[in-house]
Amino acid sequence: MNLTFSSVLISLLAASMVIIIIMIYLRVEESNNWFKVKYIFFIVLFVIARLLIPVELPITYTLKSKVVLPSLFFLLRKEVFIIFSQSITVANFIVIICFLIALLKIMKLVRRYNKLKKIMYKNLTSYDELKPYIDETKNVHVASTPAIFSPVTIGIISPHILIPHGRYTAEELRFIISHELQHVKNRDNMLKLVIEIIVCFYWWFPLIYFFRGAVNILIELRVDSQVTNNMEPEDVLSYLAALVSVKEKALFINKNIDPLFSNFTYYENKLLLRRSKRLLSGNISNQFQFFIFPIICCLLLVPFVIVEPYKADESISSDTFFIDKEVDNYILKDKDNIFHLIISGKDVGQIDDPHDISVKKLKIIEER
Repeated sequence: MNLTFSSVLISLLAASMVIIIIMIYLRVEESNNWFKVKYIFFIVLFVIARLLIPVELPITYTLKSKVVLPSLFFLLRKEVFIIFSQSITVANFIVIICFLIALLKIMKLVRRYNKLKKIMYKNLTSYDELKPYIDETKNVHVASTPAIFSPVTIGIISPHILIPHGRYTAEELRFIISHELQHVKNRDNMLKLVIEIIVCFYWWFPLIYFFRGAVNILIELRVDSQVTNNMEPEDVLSYLAALVSVKEKALFINKNIDPLFSNFTYYENKLLLRRSKRLLSGNISNQFQFFIFPIICCLLLVPFVIVEPYKADESISSDTFFIDKEVDNYILKDKDNIFHLIISGKDVGQIDDPHDISVKKLKIIEER
């Protein structure tokens, strides 16, 4: 498996198509009844895999580009400058700049993560009344902190569910814990961290920022679906009421809450409205389920396709000529009506059709 410009390009094209599909799914209200969120998550994982490992597979079908890629590759191979007797091409320069910026962004991400953990872990107090809801053998802890204004789960190896103390009813706390434990079970914080790392490396790819936002929305929709899956209709309404209540009790957005962590009421109003509509929409329509499987099949085939710039066979190109109209090139028709190709004043061979597309612009001179 090779990492090449062509493999990165086809990975970006595939990812772009999938991200656009996800964006349409999230923007169209009727999509609440199209597909189950778990199917959309499958294609999300496809995007993550292709962006993390944008390599050529051992078995691929190659498509030849005769216009765009040859011109692009020609530009990328141009020399920019020389360092220590080493030629630096346009492609080398772009890769170096992208890598350095990605490295800086990863350092900034690590610093941001550690800073947020310090803020949130400050002044933690035990939340004893919630211990019955927590299985401590699974290394999940619950605590209260004044540093937040809405429930949030932080940490990956040893997750902590943090809750503002004394703000919620017993029923709201039950729903909050169920929701946050589902985030832990899904390893959503790990998924968010992977997405952030991908954003660091693909900072120059505009759609990656839409993808990050879409994944955060899908994470919350999936957890809502999982938590309410076996609930009675009246319990679903109570869960929805808890979402709204917790949102209202967070009187203002807590700037310490970060997309790296899982939040019970992810603070965007549009998302809360979307979650509410999905919870109230009922069953998923079966008529749309058949469309998701062809999409998934096509996605599985994409890694086996690669696009390369067209390049002539060297055994053939060694006997070819570049024809420049500005020099002494023409077709000579002798007395026996045989056509000769004259390149730079030299007879390089006979041709059968002087009107062929490759030589039709050359003038024809008759031998006297």
